[in-house]
Amino acid sequence: MELLLQQFQQLGGEGSSPLAIAAAFVAFSLLPLLMLSMTSFIKLSVVFSIFRSALGAQQVPSAAISAALAFVLSVYVMAPVGADALKQTEAALKQYESKPKSGITGVITAAFEPFMQFMRTHTHARERFFFASRGAGSEDSVRSCAASSNAQDSTTCLEQLESIITLIPAFVVSQLSEAFVVGVLIYLPFLLVDLVVANVLVGLGMMMLSPMIVALPIKLALFVASDGWFLLTKSLLLSYSPGGS
Repeated sequence: MELLLQQFQQLGGEGSSPLAIAAAFVAFSLLPLLMLSMTSFIKLSVVFSIFRSALGAQQVPSAAISAALAFVLSVYVMAPVGADALKQTEAALKQYESKPKSGITGVITAAFEPFMQFMRTHTHARERFFFASRGAGSEDSVRSCAASSNAQDSTTCLEQLESIITLIPAFVVSQLSEAFVVGVLIYLPFLLVDLVVANVLVGLGMMMLSPMIVALPIKLALFVASDGWFLLTKSLLLSYSPGGS
């Protein structure tokens, strides 16, 4: 993290350089993608995409609606994190204005710290240790952290070795793993309906009738009867609660 911030400071000092200006434009263009990679949007969007595939309805809900729902729920989940980041950034800016010699590094660190804490909370330990060991350049220091008998000491040691460069890929992999687990749980009931409908149609000798035509209304009826939208969104949001996964 410190190395990345130092590079930004060096680029900032070369304001007249065309290369620095181009690098700044590239950085700002990639900023939305970077921010999405640090939020719950990854997991939510994948889950809703799997749900669309399991339901079997063509473009219902559409990809745009699924993305919009994932985005809205991500804003809801990340609102407290964003509020903490705003407060810490304002405090760091006041300190920077009073002591300009401290540098802008502290402001950037304060802005990213709540997001890093969010990622630490919702990232599996295995992924954190793996990417931290690759980022540290040596596995010995990470192994010593993992071998610590005290869980709190192990976590503190790992946080010292981690950077935003190693934490983001660990977070993304963890979120994708959890999204696929949820996707399997969503897919199985719909798959069971497809199998039952297909066997019934074969038994009735109606092999020319597409099972999808019969299975789709049954899937929709079961999903509505079980209040599926509420249960799905509730389980996803609770997974980001303090006691969640």
